[in-house]
Amino acid sequence: MAIPLILVASAIAIAIAIAIATACLYRINLAMKVVPEAARKASPCRWTRQEIRDTYSRVKQSPILFAKHLPPRLDRRYIVVGGSDLNQSLSYMNGALGLVGGVIVLQLRQRGQSPDSIRILDFQQLNRRDMVSTAAGCDFVKTDITSAASAAGANVFIATSSSSVSVVPANYWIWPWQTESKNYVQIINELDFDAPIRANDLFFSNYARSKAVAERLVYGNNQHGFRTGVLRPGNGLYGQKSDPCIDLSLRTGGVTWMPNVVQNLGSSRNIALAHLQFEAALAQKKMPLAAGKPLIVTDPGPPPSHQDIYNALIDLSESPITLSLPPPSTASRFNVCMHTVIDDSKARRSIKDGGIAYRGVCTTLDGVCEQVVDRNRYDAGKPEGTNGNSITDKAAKMAGLGSVPVAA
Repeated sequence: MAIPLILVASAIAIAIAIAIATACLYRINLAMKVVPEAARKASPCRWTRQEIRDTYSRVKQSPILFAKHLPPRLDRRYIVVGGSDLNQSLSYMNGALGLVGGVIVLQLRQRGQSPDSIRILDFQQLNRRDMVSTAAGCDFVKTDITSAASAAGANVFIATSSSSVSVVPANYWIWPWQTESKNYVQIINELDFDAPIRANDLFFSNYARSKAVAERLVYGNNQHGFRTGVLRPGNGLYGQKSDPCIDLSLRTGGVTWMPNVVQNLGSSRNIALAHLQFEAALAQKKMPLAAGKPLIVTDPGPPPSHQDIYNALIDLSESPITLSLPPPSTASRFNVCMHTVIDDSKARRSIKDGGIAYRGVCTTLDGVCEQVVDRNRYDAGKPEGTNGNSITDKAAKMAGLGSVPVAA
């Protein structure tokens, strides 16, 4: 019995469509594996095995010290993440307590701030090993951000945003004769803040858009008696046993990103230091030019590739790490796996020129190696003391910080 011609034509059409779709996905995978020339110029040198091992040995013997880089202690009271009914000079810092906020508290204590002058609000009780002994639980308190802080008498408010606010989605659907996807390499700065908020589809996610909206609320509340500022850490944050960049690989033994992607990372201690530097600028008598506006900060030095980081983890970790890489064209990766180069030159300017005189202390290589030292000690059941050690070893002995969980 002859097969109807229409069925033959349909089968051929389906086969052609499948072949075209397969070719397109193959082409997209190739495009996402490319390291474009612009990214190579921003990050021309890869971490060598010897460089990694030398850095690991150095930070293991001499942990990175942040103490001498902290701004002088101010006679102020502090709320990290939440609000309080304090009516004295008050700085209000909104940030992720698991990463940046916790380090802010430790740095405040290190520079001599009284525990009575610090209050921590969070959605759960403190569970970081380097902070548990410093905090005591309090009642739940419902709060918001700017209105509660202003009503409490705060006169300095710093919000933690994200450098991803200025990231736009890449377009990987390229013609056969094209070699590079649109927006696959991006220079990340603060210029987007001077323009109206982009349409939703021009943000990489709702997370980034919500941060952009919040930034403008913070800017709108800036005034003489209530000075505000916004920090955009860039790009991924690392430095604690909960971060999704470094410790996730150390804990799970797998990778977290595309290895060829070049991106800046931010140590939680560098980012916490930037908060205190921003506070010092806002606490001056004269309103600084940076007040109300977002500033991007990241680790000093050129951005590494994630392969650099994986090489360090594989070589240094005493627990095995396996490289198991899914195809780059996995749908969840489309909007996040661009090569992003952070430009934090504005934050590095002097206060009079519109910056906060930001200077990061540790490079990403330093920070990654120090975190592996800490994880190796933890896995071996030894006392921890590298990752934040110079702060932790002293702060862990200081009790009296108040912890106020925030109701949802």
